[in-house]
Amino acid sequence: MFRTIWGSKELHYQLVDIPVEILQRIQHAHLGTVGHRTGRASLAADITDRGQRVFRVHFDASDGKCSVRNLSLQYCTLLEEWDVSR
Repeated sequence: MFRTIWGSKELHYQLVDIPVEILQRIQHAHLGTVGHRTGRASLAADITDRGQRVFRVHFDASDGKCSVRNLSLQYCTLLEEWDVSR
């Protein structure tokens, strides 16, 4: 996964390897509706490991994308990281 952490003066980029076993937990997640959009609703759920949140998965109905948010790096391998001034 490629992710960005927004700082006040720079962007911090990370390339992260999320183990497949962690991603497979999405299939057992209890998804709930989020947002205020009428019609098709977006869905989200916290993915946990022994009561600890690993990440939040969000299925966006407006554009059909799936995103991983608030990923805990303790479950992943950080492959590369760098900063870019804004």
